Amino acid sequence: MFGVFILNDFPVSCRRIFCFTDMGAVSTRASREIAEGTHPRWSPGSTQLAYLNKQVYVFDLEQRSSRAVTQSPSTVITYSWTPDGHG
Repeated sequence: MFGVFILNDFPVSCRRIFCFTDMGAVSTRASREIAEGTHPRWSPGSTQLAYLNKQVYVFDLEQRSSRAVTQSPSTVITYSWTPDGHG
């Protein structure tokens, strides 16, 4: 089982997203930083984590990499997964 939490760095206002596998060990030492952003949401199959950083990004747990899935000329402020996890 995976979990996710956001650490706010003040005064820089940078939100770092961490992923961890041990639900009893929610700390930066027991976890791995995966991105900077906000509003993380798991895909329906829990294999990807989407988040906002001006655009929508998706972090793939298997590949351990993020990719932008939007290219909006303005900042994206909300998003949602489709029930099949493909959008």
